Amino acid sequence: VSTQSTWDIFIMVIYGMIIFSLVLILSSAKHPDCYRNTQEMAIARGYRAENHTITTSDGYILLTYRIFGKKGDMTAIGQPVLMAHGVLGSSDNMLDNGDGVAAYKLAELGYDVWLMNNRGNRYSRKHKSLNPDLDPTYWEYSFHEMGVYDIRGNIDYILNITKHKKVHFVGYSQSSAALLAAMTEDFTYYKDHIQSVVFWAPVSNMGHSNKLLKLVYSSFSIYALEFFGFREILPYSQQVSSFASVFCTLNPALCSLLLALLTDANPYYDNQERWEVIMNHYPVGTSVLSGLHMLELNAYQSFVKHRKTVFHSVEEYNLKAIDKTIPIAMMIGKNDQMVVPEDAHWLARILTDCGALKFYREYDYMGHITFVIPGKYARGFIDDTVNFIQTHQFLSLIHI
Repeated sequence: VSTQSTWDIFIMVIYGMIIFSLVLILSSAKHPDCYRNTQEMAIARGYRAENHTITTSDGYILLTYRIFGKKGDMTAIGQPVLMAHGVLGSSDNMLDNGDGVAAYKLAELGYDVWLMNNRGNRYSRKHKSLNPDLDPTYWEYSFHEMGVYDIRGNIDYILNITKHKKVHFVGYSQSSAALLAAMTEDFTYYKDHIQSVVFWAPVSNMGHSNKLLKLVYSSFSIYALEFFGFREILPYSQQVSSFASVFCTLNPALCSLLLALLTDANPYYDNQERWEVIMNHYPVGTSVLSGLHMLELNAYQSFVKHRKTVFHSVEEYNLKAIDKTIPIAMMIGKNDQMVVPEDAHWLARILTDCGALKFYREYDYMGHITFVIPGKYARGFIDDTVNFIQTHQFLSLIHI
């Protein structure tokens, strides 16, 4: 091949990349929610919304959003509900499906809805003394610390602001694991401060998760990323999120295939019209340890604490420390590839033996991501969430 031919091919590739880039730009995400944060999405739909900065006892500075009814609605503000997102997610995901999500429904019923952001994501990437870009120590946490410090810090702050005695908690995916871990450490605190708990696709034992997770764990040492100096994974990038959003909009079949391999066995029942929105809000970063800790749940086929080194023994969380004083609901997707029904049964048996599990349901059509972007045939869990909270509410109203 001549030098001229090689150069011609190179020029054609460059032109092709430019044209492809222009197509992406011209066909970029159009829905306004793609460019809105949690507060802006709520306000755009007529709800009253605020943002609050919360500092945990170990110095992490978190951003939490609050929604409490529509403008002009003088309904008394009821008991607070704290909602927590999944791994690599944010509070945005709780609103990404638009009208009819659980947060809006609860706000319309008069509940005081708080949407938290765990440490390390795009909204909570601050610390009193540590710089996340310079100090590796900042990233030394997993979902354990999210529960022990972030959830507890939010609860203390919310109860201080609202003057209520307890909150309801709705945890999705990794945040369910965070609360479970925290409750095993100090159950007395949580039974005094939580009215009820709803778990969507709760992470605990992940021994039956899809084969890709097992492949990742067996192919890479759990300490390899740390060894090579990586501390943060998949931080938020507007360019990457926009590209992923446009890619899924233009290639829904391929995105469906990826979801089927990783999280949702049948993504057809996800709300594909909102893919562009959630992909603009995901992923938004977390620590390497958070991801590795979840992989350990898969490898050891139990709800275990993170092994800090290979010389540490495997230690299980004592889930039997939880008792019936906090009513718990578990909502599981039958098509979930991450939190599969077999693993959910493992957790359900323990919580049943403790007397804590008051509601358990597996939903047809639902995978893991379906809990944040459910299609029209997969929204029964929203009504079940609202009904469970109403059934276990503490009747106390305040006016603000």
